[in-house]
Amino acid sequence: MAHQLGIEMAEVNPGFATRYDIADLVACFAPRRVRIVSATDDEASQDADRIVQAARETCASMGSVKHIDHERYEGGHAVTQERFDEIVYWLTRYAR
Repeated sequence: MAHQLGIEMAEVNPGFATRYDIADLVACFAPRRVRIVSATDDEASQDADRIVQAARETCASMGSVKHIDHERYEGGHAVTQERFDEIVYWLTRYAR
């Protein structure tokens, strides 16, 4: 968010972006499973490792189960067939 790259939820919830960051949002999903997908050449996801780590730490401090899955792919922002297939697999495995 410091680089003016946010997500819609952070932008439409009044005051969210002034008080919280993406890691805070991710931690709010606990104890539900969350899948983070990032890519090495994607400007919007360069801090994904930091976000995932911070969210896991927040979950742990709240005594919540850390079900934050992170998959980092080679390449840019576009959803490739490989990424799409992995996302669908993850959803069918964990979404109810």
